[in-house]
Amino acid sequence: GYTVGRYSSPAVLEYRERFWVNGRNISQKMFCEGLEIIRNACYEMTEDGRPHPTPFEVETALAFWFFREKKCDIVVLETGMGGLTDATNLIKTTLAAVITSVGRDHMKFLGESIEEIARQKAGIIKQGCAVLSTDQAPEVRSVIEETVAEKGCTVCFVDPAHISRIQKGSGRNIGKLRFDYRCNDGTLLKNLVLGLAGTFQPQNAALAIETLKAVFAVSEKTLRKGLETTVWPGRFSV
Repeated sequence: GYTVGRYSSPAVLEYRERFWVNGRNISQKMFCEGLEIIRNACYEMTEDGRPHPTPFEVETALAFWFFREKKCDIVVLETGMGGLTDATNLIKTTLAAVITSVGRDHMKFLGESIEEIARQKAGIIKQGCAVLSTDQAPEVRSVIEETVAEKGCTVCFVDPAHISRIQKGSGRNIGKLRFDYRCNDGTLLKNLVLGLAGTFQPQNAALAIETLKAVFAVSEKTLRKGLETTVWPGRFSV
């Protein structure tokens, strides 16, 4: 029942899939209309002696314009790189800061140690928002907990021990998984079907479940449908 936007990268099948509302990519017409507005703003900036925005900053501006035009209730906003100084991090209305597995990536920009990288990732945490994370290395968890304390937030870490009976699909269901998950509130969700292959995906799905529980009131039926109909082309897809 919500109007939901999603901004993500990289694109797999076509460029416009980065900008998505309720399962549909931005139309060619809206894409061109939004870029015309942003191009004019870029010209004004350079005429004022300011640097021209980077391609990712242009794309992020386009995403925000698109979501406003579509009157989105909620937006799933993926950071480009890091978090703290990312172009996506100018927003002040974060409901939930969601942190997936933190590893040693983009070290040239984010820092040489896992702690430095974690501080960049934790930069999306805003005052009083819900914070949700997959299971992390102790040094990463420590940085997240420190940031949570500074921002007056609550944090939920997904416990891998709460995920059980993972079954890989076969035949027509080869691209799917089944598993059970005991939520942090004690609710046991049995025989969940996930429309994604890859044995790491149940932990991502558990993170999505905890995020839903933290900020939205959705029925179990809706939750189950969301998991089963989730698709992500190019990620262990058949």
